[in-house]
Amino acid sequence: MRGARILVVEDERNVAETLIERLRSAGYEVQHAPTAAVARELAAVQSFHLMLVDVGLPDGNGFELAPQLRALLPRA
Repeated sequence: MRGARILVVEDERNVAETLIERLRSAGYEVQHAPTAAVARELAAVQSFHLMLVDVGLPDGNGFELAPQLRALLPRA
């Protein structure tokens, strides 16, 4: 689904840059959140088709963050 919006939640700069570069070159619109707090802020004001969440973040656990982000998704 080209043009889909993807949120990359990743604190390691090199990993994030690689993911973002490859996703954008494939035609996706990508936002980056280096922390769980930033991810929640972005998800509260934007909708995403996919969220890639790192498990180990400096301010939280990706396993706990994923359902929080899912709860912010607009309901159909």
